[in-house]
Amino acid sequence: MQAQNRNGAIAATYLVFGALALSPLFWTAVPPLVDYPAYLARMAILAAPGASQNYVVHWQIIPNLAMDLVVPPLSALVGVETAGRLFIGSILMMLLGGTVLLHRALFGRIGLWPLASLVFIYNFVLFFGFLNFLFGLGLALLCFSFWIANQNWQLGPRLAAFAGLAAVLFICHLFAFGVYGLLVGSYEFGVLLTVHPLSRRAIARFAATFLQFVPAVALWSANASPRGPHTIEYGELGHKIEALLAPMNFGVFGSTLAPLVAGLVMLSWRNGALQLAPQMRWPILALLVAALAMPDLLYGSRWADIRLPVVLAFIFVGSMRPQGSRHWLAGLAAVVAVGLVGARIVAVTLVWRAVDREFSEFRAVTRDLPGASRLLVARQKMPEAWGHLDGIPEWFAAVDPRCFWHMSDLAVLDRDAFIPTIGLQLAPVEPAARNIALDGNSYPPLLMPAVIDGVTRAVSDSSTDDDARTYFWADWPHRFDYLLIIDFGDRENPVPDLLKPFAQGSFFTYYKIVPGPDDRIGGVSPPAVGTVR
Repeated sequence: MQAQNRNGAIAATYLVFGALALSPLFWTAVPPLVDYPAYLARMAILAAPGASQNYVVHWQIIPNLAMDLVVPPLSALVGVETAGRLFIGSILMMLLGGTVLLHRALFGRIGLWPLASLVFIYNFVLFFGFLNFLFGLGLALLCFSFWIANQNWQLGPRLAAFAGLAAVLFICHLFAFGVYGLLVGSYEFGVLLTVHPLSRRAIARFAATFLQFVPAVALWSANASPRGPHTIEYGELGHKIEALLAPMNFGVFGSTLAPLVAGLVMLSWRNGALQLAPQMRWPILALLVAALAMPDLLYGSRWADIRLPVVLAFIFVGSMRPQGSRHWLAGLAAVVAVGLVGARIVAVTLVWRAVDREFSEFRAVTRDLPGASRLLVARQKMPEAWGHLDGIPEWFAAVDPRCFWHMSDLAVLDRDAFIPTIGLQLAPVEPAARNIALDGNSYPPLLMPAVIDGVTRAVSDSSTDDDARTYFWADWPHRFDYLLIIDFGDRENPVPDLLKPFAQGSFFTYYKIVPGPDDRIGGVSPPAVGTVR
């Protein structure tokens, strides 16, 4: 009876903290994650294939399809926006659940310690909205936990089962598939080192582990390679430090406390209050080395180096357990963790509610935009005061200007607008034929100097294939229908002779482009314009 009461109390605690972690999703229609509006726009296109005049659906096996496979079918039941929030909620719970199951597989019990992973639920990867990777990471944690827990299976059935899981993981996201491969490979290498004397059978069993990845590699080889530049770049040292703080950073309260959290964990570890599962030393070392070696730009994917530190945080929590006579240190760590989780949730909720009001205003004005318009997007620098929340210290919660980078993509959702920077490099959606020459991949909104420069820049100003989409805004007066400037109240018209104010909100302005598109790219004149609000 006492054990049942204890298990019931643990389950209730997880339910309470899980609900707390999910609570910010109930306060916003569109969570202001940087790339999320682009994801949501893509989901709307996939949910109604053939309905868009500006985009076409082109399904193929791409290692980046987690949200694309889940949300469109779900949206038929609950709508695109609710389906998107449910998808984000599933990510948060998979990260927690994966940590819990890893802890269970390593130590044979759950306890409350894995709740410490909630400190890292709102991280820099989530802030940027890399949702397919995070969904894949949650799945990778679950698969790795199952791999450890079922090590006594017969080798053949085990490899067959996990080959299927690895193939699904590959389709969800390539980077998450790589994380799973790194975890399994380094874990089994550590197991191999414990075999004394080392035998051919042990080596053969270790080598056979990698057979589970053959179907995924075959899928990779048999399908089209990703579009985009194949470049690798390393950022400056400051950027690498910022990447290592990614588990605690969310653009709001948290990153400044990373040294406190790390110091408290190290103190608890060194004093015996926390124990690391011995078999996890090699996986953690492998992740640490890979995180330090990871470039900033990897084959066209920016911020590649923020991902592995987040993986490391969840693996580290799942691989530790409180023990020994100095439980008070672990208790202190738990109190700090609870405080951080609560404070982070409050800060995220405050910011999301504030930005949700801005997004709602933008969508209300955008509904007056003629359907299927081609929209160029630019921005002014956000004034520092704009990011402040009334009565809230800036160090605790403030609006990050990057939250507005892809806000314009909601016009795809509401008015089937064409946005050149929606980012379709690895997606089953492509620009319609009339817009292929305008595809700009995933740039932030243009700054004013680029807008002015684009008036006279020739479309042919590209020197290499990798730069083919660099100047998508070249000659924009003849290639786009409207210009949206996120101006934060600065109403300066950059090119008055070419831009006629069409509609505006408190922090953005729509301009009708005059003369508008011509037939140089097969342009079609939009319907009659509205009036300035």
